[in-house]
Order: sequence, then structure tokens, then C-alpha cells
Amino acid sequence: MKLLLITEKDDLRSTLLFHLKPVGFEVVHYMSPLKAMDNIDEVDPEVVVFSAVDFPRHWKPFVKLLRERKTREESVCILLTGDSFSFEEAAKALHLGVNGIVAENLADPPILHNLEEILVRYGMVKEGRETRRYVPREYDELEFILTLPETLQLVTGSLLDVSQTGACFYPDLPGLTTGLVKGVELPSCSLKVGDRILSLGSRVLRNKDSLALQFFRMDQEDALVLRDYLNNRSRRALERLKRSRELV
Repeated sequence: MKLLLITEKDDLRSTLLFHLKPVGFEVVHYMSPLKAMDNIDEVDPEVVVFSAVDFPRHWKPFVKLLRERKTREESVCILLTGDSFSFEEAAKALHLGVNGIVAENLADPPILHNLEEILVRYGMVKEGRETRRYVPREYDELEFILTLPETLQLVTGSLLDVSQTGACFYPDLPGLTTGLVKGVELPSCSLKVGDRILSLGSRVLRNKDSLALQFFRMDQEDALVLRDYLNNRSRRALERLKRSRELV
């Protein structure tokens, strides 16, 4: 599967290669958007990642050209943006057929995860878990803390995503978890879900940049609490929107 990357930054290419080559992606990198436009038929990409930071005047004609050839389902287009990318520009991007917009700092695990989530959504990367993953938003109250089995030290961090069967967790101090290899069991973990704190056990599935964990001990009542909370995301989003409008 071909991913066409258009950016002036070599580090973005290295990051995408490191994370996406193992799942079958070939990264074709152009530092000139005009050359990329000339060769778009030859490259024939399933995924395009375009830096609107590097080329703020070229992404619109490029997306128009891409959409003349392929639909949103046939070729996923993701814009990398910076802080100056306005709401109006984002609306134009979606109107032109951009599939997703993420911040350019792909070295940040939560941002990289957002990009991967777009690829999963459009079927470009297979979902690894049996149950759907939820990426916490500003209206969610979801926190995770693990306890190191030997030292009993608490490890806090960012919950990158969570499902009914597992989670992806980025520790505040990554050095504390470097020794957690695949298969290690963490019997004392806590998951804050709204105003409830659930006790559970986790097993390490992967420890690279972030911890991929599988839940192996959670009582039935807590499992129902987690399921109901995840399924009520739309209601929480609407309530937050309603509150924000009331404050205007």
C-alpha cells in the first residue's frame, strides 16, 4: 500500500516509516508539491499525507487534483497543520474532500494515534482489537494509573485510547515502564470512568512509544460501567456543546 508524503521535513518521513512500514505501507516522499502533482497518477497512492504548514498555498489545488481522480474512500487524504490553521480553512479542506486534519507533530504519540485512527476508520489499517477503541476527548473523564508489580510505584500518564477489553497508555515518565515487556501482568491498575474508579488487571501486549494493554481482570459491574460510559459519548458531546452555547 502506497502512502504519498508531501513535506519538506525528513523527520516526518522517518516517523511514518517507523510506524506504518510494519503494517504494509510504502512511503513515497516528495519535497515539492508540484512534482507530486505531476506524478500523482504514477504513484497512485492509497493514502496522502500533505503538510499544509510547509505548503500553505498548494494543498488546495493538490486536493482538487486528487479528488478528480479518486474518491475519499479510494485515497485517504490527511492534512498536517499548525496552530495558525483556521476554522475556515478546516471547513474548506473538508469541503474539498480531505479525510482528516491532524497536527504536524507526529512525534507526539497522541497526535500520531489520531492519524492512525483515521487510517483505521477508512479501512487502510486493520483494527487490532475485537472491540471498538475510543480516543478520550475534552468532555470525557477517563484516566488510567498502573502500579509497577515489583516496586508498587504508581505510574500516571495519558490514556490514548480505551475499549472494553484494553487500552493504550503513554506514561508521564516513560523511563519507569521500559522494563515492561510483552506478557508482563499488572494486577493493580485503576481506571477512572466519570465519577467511578474501577480496579482491574492488565497484561502488556506491546511496549513501543506507548503501552498497549489488555484487561484480564474486571468484575461484571465495572465492565458494565465502562461499556455504558463509552456508549454515551454522543450525549456527553451534546451536553458540552449546549453548555458552551449558553456561556456565549
